Amino acid sequence: MPLMYQEDLQRLRDQPCPCQTRFTPRTLEAYRFMNQAATARDFNPPAIKDGRKPTDKCTNFAVSFFETLESARRRYRQLSKTYDVVAKFGTSIGKVHILPTDGVCEDFRNHHMDLHPYVGTIFHTRVTEYHLAMPGEENAP
Repeated sequence: MPLMYQEDLQRLRDQPCPCQTRFTPRTLEAYRFMNQAATARDFNPPAIKDGRKPTDKCTNFAVSFFETLESARRRYRQLSKTYDVVAKFGTSIGKVHILPTDGVCEDFRNHHMDLHPYVGTIFHTRVTEYHLAMPGEENAP
């Protein structure tokens, strides 16, 4: 199956992208920052959200996921010290069941992993749970 952003991936300096020995299709549950009512934009990788750059790396075209709700919240809180996380990521963390037909992903490293989606993959309609990213703080960094 072709990867989304395949043409962009082929132009990158860090090749192969994605590395086929590290990235494989998998079945797992993972968490992602998003808005309370997720949209397709909540699943855009950084290169699409922030705009393509000549210095992009393979990871810039991957969708970021976390292993647990707690690890996602921990990272959201860390990022809130540097970014306007509400504007950049939304106020929620959603749980998604990832299937081998969605794309290729790496093993979780430090509770985080990247997924390169296949063309046609849709995640936003498959969010099974929503949680506040910063409960008790009304998501204000």
